[in-house]
Amino acid sequence: MLGLGNSVSGLTVPDEGSVIPTFDGLQVWYKFNEGLTASGSLITAWADSSGNGNNLTQSTETNQPSKSSPEGGIDLDGSDNFMALDTALDLTAFTIVATITIDDNTLETLFGNGSSGTDFFRLDGSAWTIRTAGSSFQGAMSTSRSDGDSYVLILISQRGASQTRYNLFDLTDGTFTTEGSVTIDNQTFTIGDVGRNSANAHFLNGKVLELAIYNTELSSANARLVADEMTIRTGI
Repeated sequence: MLGLGNSVSGLTVPDEGSVIPTFDGLQVWYKFNEGLTASGSLITAWADSSGNGNNLTQSTETNQPSKSSPEGGIDLDGSDNFMALDTALDLTAFTIVATITIDDNTLETLFGNGSSGTDFFRLDGSAWTIRTAGSSFQGAMSTSRSDGDSYVLILISQRGASQTRYNLFDLTDGTFTTEGSVTIDNQTFTIGDVGRNSANAHFLNGKVLELAIYNTELSSANARLVADEMTIRTGI
């Protein structure tokens, strides 16, 4: 059971706002205001600060996002902007912490699998929807966020013997909210793109200011520690 306890087992606590807390399993970390490569006002790459070298890149000018405001992340236009991981992540149990602003909540894809439309995590109106490879079932988790809201989104998967429960939280103005959960059959969830369903559809209209992905299930308390550090850096 997830809960907001005080346990910080395995944690290295950094100076406030300098880095995210160090937990095992950090796969990628696209850090606010670090590692961005620009060509004019467009972003061509976002270096991975986890040490794993799995950068976000986009070589096609028409697909390149703009610098975000506040400057430090990426601003995607909802039309054709997205970035791709150098190497797609195949995840089972995992934790995602992302500081985002969604400007339009109609079919806005945060993650696609990089090759098809079968894996995605997107905002469908009032619910975040996840679909995993090999599954026709799309699990929806409600959200109370509106267009233009900025917040830290947290998605934690709890993998059981045959099914996985996905738990959605957010941190807004210091308030940590449980938004919803859904349980679907065990499948691998693949992340290859940020900002589109990988069938070239449902592009994200909004900003990604910081993003960290772990290939392990963090407790909600530890995930909040990661989120708290992001809010210090981004000012969200």
